[in-house]
Amino acid sequence: MLCLISLTAINMFAQKNTISKPLLFSDFQDNISISASSLEKIFETKTDQLIQIEFEGGFNAEGQLIHYDTKNNTLQTIGIRLKNFHDIMLSLSRRADANNQITFIGRIISHQFEDGYLLKKINEKEYQLTKIQTEKIMPTCSQQ
Repeated sequence: MLCLISLTAINMFAQKNTISKPLLFSDFQDNISISASSLEKIFETKTDQLIQIEFEGGFNAEGQLIHYDTKNNTLQTIGIRLKNFHDIMLSLSRRADANNQITFIGRIISHQFEDGYLLKKINEKEYQLTKIQTEKIMPTCSQQ
């Protein structure tokens, strides 16, 4: 009897963990380019202001800047709620090093969707959104 209960519990747990989340970006490329100058312009946006961001390949994001934070004039971080992508968050940071070289770091991820994007630097003038599976970088603590 105990063995039957254990097998049932294991089976229920396995079924719970195999529930897949919807893909939000399945219609878009795995890699989407954007220039450093376009990223720089995003930081001119004020809190609560609407913004349109045009990436290459027809990936256009529209949203509202809901968070803007500056630390020691070397780090700026913004959060944009993307209205045309189920209010998923675009988090973007602009960091200046000791030589005043600017680097951007960003991501578009949500626990509600299976896919997202990470921003990666290609060279001094170009960055790229690279598609990721969110479960690989955001393990869930519990699925209920």
